[in-house]
Amino acid sequence: MTSATIATDLDRPCNLCGSAARRQKYAVSGYHVVECPDCGFIYLGSFSAGLLEELYREGYFKGECRDARMVNVTGWDYFDPVHHADVLTRSRQTLEYLEGFVPPGNLLDIGCGPGIFLSAAASRGWTPFGFDVSEFAVDSARERFGLQNVTRRSVEDMDYAPGSFDAVTMFHVIEHVADPSALAYACHRIIRTGGLLVVETPDISTRRARRAGVDWKYLKIPEHLNYFSLKTLSGLLTRAGFRTVGVRRATDSTGAMNALCGGQERARLFYARWSQRAWFRLLVAKTRAWKEIVSGRILKDFDNITIVAQKT
Repeated sequence: MTSATIATDLDRPCNLCGSAARRQKYAVSGYHVVECPDCGFIYLGSFSAGLLEELYREGYFKGECRDARMVNVTGWDYFDPVHHADVLTRSRQTLEYLEGFVPPGNLLDIGCGPGIFLSAAASRGWTPFGFDVSEFAVDSARERFGLQNVTRRSVEDMDYAPGSFDAVTMFHVIEHVADPSALAYACHRIIRTGGLLVVETPDISTRRARRAGVDWKYLKIPEHLNYFSLKTLSGLLTRAGFRTVGVRRATDSTGAMNALCGGQERARLFYARWSQRAWFRLLVAKTRAWKEIVSGRILKDFDNITIVAQKT
């Protein structure tokens, strides 16, 4: 995950259509999540730039982010064996899916974090590039995986040459940036004609999100500035010059392994012990696939949406 360096804006207009009209959807600890009545885009009406600039440090990437000024913001422990294996499995599945559209070439991962996805891409023949605003994340990606084309920068500083990349990916990034429309247009510029943009983000229109309401786990205040649905995200990408060629939906972990093992620490030790065995990794993958079929396709309880879009 990553975020741009942003300035405080106490009266944000709709980033998708520019409308100044808005209606309140949720009020959380003095923050207001609002909805544009013209296009349906949901976003955080105001935020503290200084608070966000403090967020993406080492603790965030170890799941140790705690701040009384924030709501539901914890970060992820990217170094936990269970989480690492989960991200790696999803990365391989995503790359296999992408390779059905374009062969391996130059790939840029925006908000690359500690580099798990890029390491998987490199192993499949892609030439990996990435950036993140976190110095800790960039250092980890370079030291742990040898990813020398990973740099520290913000989304406003994407100075890559036009048509540099065959694919650009953003996993749980677009909800963090102050100007997602500008980011989409910038991606269009640096992707070659026929290349792909992959955007994954929480979907606020899902049954699970609607049922949870103000208690939805992805209502992370003020970390998440934007809350997309399939309609608003696909509309944004279309206006930027992309054509949607694939839509994928996924559910997050249910925490079953933690529950079965009696806690996160025991689950971590259990996974570290058995993860070297191929049959165990296959069992975990099959269990996740079944969970996504039941939770996603049957119960329609999605957490995240991924759009694969092609530059036209």
